[in-house]
Amino acid sequence: RTDPEVAKHIHESPKSMIIPLSILAVLSVGAGLLMGFPPEGGWIHNFLGPVFAPANQILQVEHHAFGALDVVLMIVSVAVALAGIALAYLFYVKRPDELPQKAGERAGWLYRAVHNKWYIDEIYDATIIRLVVDGSRWVYRWFDSAVIDGLVNLAGKIWVFFGKMIRPFQTGRAQNYALIMFLAVFVIVAVIVL
Repeated sequence: RTDPEVAKHIHESPKSMIIPLSILAVLSVGAGLLMGFPPEGGWIHNFLGPVFAPANQILQVEHHAFGALDVVLMIVSVAVALAGIALAYLFYVKRPDELPQKAGERAGWLYRAVHNKWYIDEIYDATIIRLVVDGSRWVYRWFDSAVIDGLVNLAGKIWVFFGKMIRPFQTGRAQNYALIMFLAVFVIVAVIVL
C-alpha cells in the first residue's frame, strides 16, 4: 500500500538511535529485575523501607499489601499488547493483500476513523494551530505597528521637536553661538553652586 517512491526512502534506524535505545532497554529490564516482582518484595523496596517508615507514620499512611488487582491489570495490559502485535503481524505481514481491505469494508466509519487517527490532527489543526497562528499574526501586526513603529516614530518626533526648539538659535553667526555657550555655562555653574 506504500507508494513506491516513498518505499525507496524507508530505512532502518541508524546506529545513533539503535544503540541508545538498546542501552535504555537493558537498563529498564535491569531496573525491573532489581525491583523484583511483586514490586513490594524487591530489593529496592526493602532497602528504602526504613527511610519511608517514619514519614508514613507521621502522615498516617497505611501500608497495603500488593493487591491482586494490580497483577490482573498487568496481565490484561500485556495480553492486549500481545494481541495487537499478533493482529498487526497477521494483517500486515501474513496477509496484507486481503485482511486490511476486508476489515476496512466491514468496519466502515470505525476503520476510517482509526485509519485517520481519529481525526486528531485535523481537529488539532482546526482549533489549536489555527488559533495560535491567527492570534500570533494579529499580535505581530499589532505589536509591529503599535510598539515597534510607535517607538521609531516617537524617536523621530522627539528629534523634530528639539530641532524646532533649537532652530531659532541656529543663525549661522558666531556671536550668537558664543552667547548661547556663555549662557549655558552660566546656568550650569549656577545650578552646581546653588
